[in-house]
Amino acid sequence: MRKSPARKQFAVMLLLAACWSSNATAQPQKPAPKRELKDAATVAPSSPGRYYALVIGNNNYVRTNVHKLETPINDAVAIEAILKTTYGFKTELLRDASRDQILTALVNYRRTLRPDANLLIYYAGHGILDRDAGEAYWVPVDGDGDNSMNWISADEITRAVRAIPAKHVLVISDSCYSGAILADDGPTRDLGRGITPTDYSVYLSRLQTLKSRSWMASGSKEPVADNGAPGHSIFAAAVLQGLAQMKENQFAAGDLFYAFVRRKVAGSGPQLPQYGSIRGSGDDLGDFIFSHGGAPAPETPDVTPVIEIPATPADGTGKNEDISRKNPARDDDKNRINDVLHQYELAYNTKSAAALWKIWPGAPIERRQPTESYFKSAQSIRTVLQMGPPEISADQMTAIVRGRNHVSYVPKAGPTPPASDGDITFTLKRDNDAGWVIVNVEVRIN
Repeated sequence: MRKSPARKQFAVMLLLAACWSSNATAQPQKPAPKRELKDAATVAPSSPGRYYALVIGNNNYVRTNVHKLETPINDAVAIEAILKTTYGFKTELLRDASRDQILTALVNYRRTLRPDANLLIYYAGHGILDRDAGEAYWVPVDGDGDNSMNWISADEITRAVRAIPAKHVLVISDSCYSGAILADDGPTRDLGRGITPTDYSVYLSRLQTLKSRSWMASGSKEPVADNGAPGHSIFAAAVLQGLAQMKENQFAAGDLFYAFVRRKVAGSGPQLPQYGSIRGSGDDLGDFIFSHGGAPAPETPDVTPVIEIPATPADGTGKNEDISRKNPARDDDKNRINDVLHQYELAYNTKSAAALWKIWPGAPIERRQPTESYFKSAQSIRTVLQMGPPEISADQMTAIVRGRNHVSYVPKAGPTPPASDGDITFTLKRDNDAGWVIVNVEVRIN
């Protein structure tokens, strides 16, 4: 039976209220708050690319209906330190991060990372599961306990991770219900332990060549503790211990998980950590490889190689319809266009007219004025684009992208209108300074 809006809201509020309740931990006399609303290898694997880490710790939630946490910032600071000093990561640390700050950081990695890079995203803070919608969320520091508009959904994280060009991406999430995003593929990545050093090196090399989009979660579809170790959550303490005590020069994230994290956390409390691939992320059964000391910085800037495309394919068929897929310059144009569309989505979600007009500099006044009024009158806007591939003209000077647009709008005053879905078509042109800019946007509400 489908629930009425009032019953659904009541059900979510009950879920939040249940999550906010405290349960006893192994530490005496102190209830544990919950993070929810509520032998070295003898043959070295191939050298990995640069390592990057986005580390997020949220303690001080600003909404009165979201309780503050004790340890996420401590966890984040310690994780960032060991990644930087022991494993050579270039790190970015966000304390008490808002939705905009988290999404903007992910966009920046999409723009800047090389295809051989390794990116680790660590999040410690509140999480929630909307059981009616079947969706898991991170709750940024500006998140409202009664309104999902500022939450970051599993779908948004998946889209961001899928679009980042890095070869390997590992998300480590220490929040309630964080295991809900995992694919149901079981514990398949612990095969590296218990084999000879030479075979283990071959195993790592194999994982390193395959693309990976992995998720390490502090629990499944369940609340998780905010403490349990001195100054840290029990999960963060297990990750830190594993990173400090793994003796191999290189090792897979799956091996770190099964050797340290899962056993330590499950043996100390009711939550059961999870590890696997992210649903719908483009994972190709590789894994994230940690390297003591990291990888050296590239000595040359990122340059797209120039490859000559023959007039006739090697098979002699004379058919060139698929040749563009092998052209790095054309692929780079598609990536740049997709980045513009992601900036469009982000501009609406952050209500930033300045960001919108930066990628749409020629927008006419009859579009600018109502759009800016729309932004100013909104308490929150959620725009989700689902776009097809860019159709680039033969002279490579214009492009059309067609897709769907979902919009949820909450006004500062008055009733909230229903969410809308419609067809959306972008027309873009090549710009010498910005790469690609929007020329026109056509929206047809269904």
